[in-house]
Amino acid sequence: DEYMYNVYTLGYWGVIGHRVFKRVKVADLSGIMDKFGRCENGLYWGFTKGATSWVRAYMDERNRRIFVTHEYGARRTHVDDVAAYIANFVQGDETVYCDSSDPDRNDTLNRELQQRIPNHRGNMAMSVYKGSREGLGSKTLTIEYINSFETIIDKNCVNTIKALSSAVWEEDDRTGHVLYGKVEGNDYDHWMDAFIYSMVHKAIKKGRVASYG
Repeated sequence: DEYMYNVYTLGYWGVIGHRVFKRVKVADLSGIMDKFGRCENGLYWGFTKGATSWVRAYMDERNRRIFVTHEYGARRTHVDDVAAYIANFVQGDETVYCDSSDPDRNDTLNRELQQRIPNHRGNMAMSVYKGSREGLGSKTLTIEYINSFETIIDKNCVNTIKALSSAVWEEDDRTGHVLYGKVEGNDYDHWMDAFIYSMVHKAIKKGRVASYG
């Protein structure tokens, strides 16, 4: 199968069909991830059926590369369980950018992380779109910003691999034209959203996403 060969043998995808993410590959990052500095974190809260999903990534702006190093996923989990896991990785100068639809859980996660990470420097968790104009195509613009980098995903982040490799733009049923801005849903898109959340504030700083200033 050509697609499976490109993704799992060569480690590339994004050139097949209407893939959302370009210049992406899978690699073993175990030998280098400990050398990374401050990382970016995104979290999507699961509800009745979806998994709560967390993605951690390091952005190398000089060399235009994003390294996805860790992920977490669980269904029907509690905030303290999420905090207990990701506190093993999140550093005191980092922020977890969370799904804006559940501000109460975001506030609880912030308190839990502050208790578990004693050297924290302010808010540890906040709504991803706080200070940005969520309704003005922030997701699509952030994807465009991500695609200006090469994204390298650690081989153990299997859900993120599946999420980014299967993400495609919807097509108009009548014309067959690609509907940019509308991503087809799948079982792994919560990890895709978590990855995007981790990069929204970076896109804001570069002027790719409008903010309230």
